[in-house]
Amino acid sequence: MNQQLRIDQVTPSQLALISRQTEAVRAQILETKRPPLNGFSAFGMRTDIPAFAETFTSYMTDTTGSALIGTGYETDVPSVGMGISSHTRNVRYLLCQYSWTLWQLLRAAEQGTPLPTGMPMRARKVIEETHNDLIWSGNAAHGLYGVVNQPGIPRVPVAEPIGSGASSEAALLTAILDVVDSVESNTNQATVATRVLMAQANYSYLANTRCANSDRSLLEWLIASRQAIGRSMEFHSVRELESKGPSSENLMIAYNLDPSVQGYEVPAGQVFEQLAPQFSGYQQTTYCYGATGGFNTEYPLEMIVGIIPA
Repeated sequence: MNQQLRIDQVTPSQLALISRQTEAVRAQILETKRPPLNGFSAFGMRTDIPAFAETFTSYMTDTTGSALIGTGYETDVPSVGMGISSHTRNVRYLLCQYSWTLWQLLRAAEQGTPLPTGMPMRARKVIEETHNDLIWSGNAAHGLYGVVNQPGIPRVPVAEPIGSGASSEAALLTAILDVVDSVESNTNQATVATRVLMAQANYSYLANTRCANSDRSLLEWLIASRQAIGRSMEFHSVRELESKGPSSENLMIAYNLDPSVQGYEVPAGQVFEQLAPQFSGYQQTTYCYGATGGFNTEYPLEMIVGIIPA
């Protein structure tokens, strides 16, 4: 005869058994969503540095001298020359490893989370996230530069807060265009800014705030103002510019996207590489790496960093 089980007499082990029998487990295992990595899409990648390099040097030439206005009989005329400047940067490596034992491998396969596919993906993800951090902020301890701390790129305060604290709509729009147009004036009209990156909160304010007496947003007005003078300009929201100013202000960056003189240096295109697995007893370990030379520009005046007041 079956014995009735009273709820007040259930032991912990019996309770766990009941719980397992009544619990439904989804077949699909979800992945935690992580923030986008905007650095590569914003600036691109340069891969011409060979894999063996420990440092690399970039050269920039310029024309010196001038021409003389004369009658054509002069022999003592000015000389024309070529000036050369250079800078040298470091190459560093982003390192990590993953491992598992035979027993962990078997258990993970049973649970539906196979390690041979999941672990390489996670190793690549952490190395790519480190690449992205270096694109924006560099690493002073290793002599790597990012966009925000790149030598030679002008840094200027934006005259108005990009938000509800602006003194007026006209003053806000003028303050943004003053920063954008600084690229043209700094390069003596050799180039103009074609792209603007902005912290998400400031970008959202421009995109969601309507101009007075108009159905256009402030962002649409800014884009149209460039089109009216025959220029194109893109605006992009990037989370990486939030709180990156000298006193944790948000930033904006205006620049001309020119891969020939600027980009994130990845020697031999080694964004992520993994070596052959190493075995020790029942454990397997795989070492991974990526190569970097940081963000680099030979013509820093093509860019400008605007510090947005709170």
